[in-house]
Amino acid sequence: MESTVEERVENLKQLLSSENLSQNNKSPKMQLFSFLAMLNAYDPEAYLLMSECQQILGPPDPIHGGPPFENRMEPFIDFIKLSGPPDHKCSIDQVFAKSAVNELAALGLSRSATMKELMVSLCGDQIQPHIIDSIKTLLTTRVLEEKGREKFSRLISDIQEKENFYKAVSVLETASDKLTGNTTFPQTLSRLYYVKGGIIDYTKAEKWANTAIRRAPKNSYVADTLGQVHKHQFLRNQNLRKSYARQKWPSKPLKMLR
Repeated sequence: MESTVEERVENLKQLLSSENLSQNNKSPKMQLFSFLAMLNAYDPEAYLLMSECQQILGPPDPIHGGPPFENRMEPFIDFIKLSGPPDHKCSIDQVFAKSAVNELAALGLSRSATMKELMVSLCGDQIQPHIIDSIKTLLTTRVLEEKGREKFSRLISDIQEKENFYKAVSVLETASDKLTGNTTFPQTLSRLYYVKGGIIDYTKAEKWANTAIRRAPKNSYVADTLGQVHKHQFLRNQNLRKSYARQKWPSKPLKMLR
């Protein structure tokens, strides 16, 4: 009898929390599984090529006499989807990926640490376009809700909520350093520093807005980032002045007329 999704999720949790794995959570196969889980938890269409998976696992490669990928990825292979030629893509169903990300975080492998390690491992001299697209989706794509777009991507919001503000900053800084031609990461960093609810710092917001502008000096949309910084700073200062005035000169209560 085939296991239900719920049973498989529970099996995955038990597997990840087992003593041997929890003590060895930085092994190459655990690192690869954590990368796939992170990608697919926040982007169900994301994937890694088999060549990228083999790069993370390290030698010996099967073409040089090493064991097959399926053997090297035991006991995680049951949760990994493999496509055939010519693409040879690897991914994880989102329901298992989300469960894995939560369980790995409980084991001490945080979202921010996993995301930074993923970028360090896969963003070398020649970055594959699908890797760039996945990183942009995870870090900058904001979900459209009934009330409007979320302030930040789901991953960045989760890192802020489950870890802290500065961990989110660190992840975006790594992305900005690794993908120096991209404007969306410094733009998002700028927004982190001026959007209400975070750590307001207009100097840093302006710094990252200018970084984005230097990368695309003729792009009006990018240039507007700096305008948004100044707008939010002006409105905040205006509200502070009004608040100060009310505290200094409280309005007198009106006397009721008989």
